[in-house]
Amino acid sequence: MTTTTHAATPRRFRPYVYIETAERYPASLPGSVAAALAEKYLEIPDAILAESLPRQLRFVQRLARAHWQERHGACPPFGAITGYIFRWSEEESIALATDGTVRDPAHGRFAEDGKTLVYLNDTPIEAVLVRM
Repeated sequence: MTTTTHAATPRRFRPYVYIETAERYPASLPGSVAAALAEKYLEIPDAILAESLPRQLRFVQRLARAHWQERHGACPPFGAITGYIFRWSEEESIALATDGTVRDPAHGRFAEDGKTLVYLNDTPIEAVLVRM
């Protein structure tokens, strides 16, 4: 009998856009929790991530404006979209209004709604909080 072990590969940070909403937790769960939380993130294409930070920010501003218009200002099941956070590094982020204008250029770290860290045997695990 052969046993195979796999070393855990460290996760490399990838910049993304987080959608701020009126409700911190989903009002209802029409599907899975993972599917509901996926609605709170916008992916940035690899080609844009290869650009300078000012060019990335301009792209994210256009992305935020287009997303808000396309979704009519709503992010079910979290309610109204109130803003966007461009998290460009693990430690840094930029807060944007719904029209894409910069609200806070040095927003720093932030706690994402509906998530928390819990520890299991001294190992941090990201947990999802759901209002019942």
